[in-house]
Amino acid sequence: MQIIIARLVFAAAAAFCFFGSYVTAHAADIRGSTKDTPAHVLPSEEPQVSWTGIWAAALGAYNMSNTELSLDLFADNGEKRETANLAKVDGFGGEGGSADFQIGGDVQVGRLVIGAFGEYSVGGIESSASVFNNAARLDVEQQSSACLLGRIGIPSGNTLLYGASGYCWYEFEATLRLGDETRRQELELNGIPLELGVEHKFTPNIRGRLAGRYTFLDEETVARFGDERFGGKLDADPGVFKIQAGVVISTDDLRF
Repeated sequence: MQIIIARLVFAAAAAFCFFGSYVTAHAADIRGSTKDTPAHVLPSEEPQVSWTGIWAAALGAYNMSNTELSLDLFADNGEKRETANLAKVDGFGGEGGSADFQIGGDVQVGRLVIGAFGEYSVGGIESSASVFNNAARLDVEQQSSACLLGRIGIPSGNTLLYGASGYCWYEFEATLRLGDETRRQELELNGIPLELGVEHKFTPNIRGRLAGRYTFLDEETVARFGDERFGGKLDADPGVFKIQAGVVISTDDLRF
């Protein structure tokens, strides 16, 4: 009986040693075959999308405005100056298309994209209003605008969601007609824009963009009439909203 048990133990030990040597040899073969495999055959991770680079954009925009107009009269008899509000119009609006051109740059820092850009626009809003059965009429036409904005965004693969703000300069031509009198004035209005947008990369160098922006412009006197003793002025408190869509061309991805 002891001889049988000894033989069984010996057989089990031999089988274990044989199995161990087989597994060791097979593992060595696998390691050797992996080393002999060319690097380009091994699976690799997809490269990360980078938003760092310089870019230029050509955009078409639809512009809308909402303006509060206030017409005030004054009289000065040498001792006291009296003023009176003759009319106030809230909701004086206009609309029009513009061609917008931008150049800028971004740097991706971790999960944030930080950048800045400048914009020049041609065309824009045209608006007009009449009061007192066309006794007074105001026509306003936007000539051009320029903006400097900084932006910060959150990328998700090939898509970037961003917000932007900065400062804008608008040039308008205002024409005020009071009876037979016509006054023209070039206006420069400044304001702070707030923009939200989304960009998508179709290729590493070509993107599409859709953005909406509202610009809070400063209140401005758009027309004066009369003399120092008797006259009036027309004040405007405007805001401009635009929707932009277009193509962005960027440099090759730059990494830091």
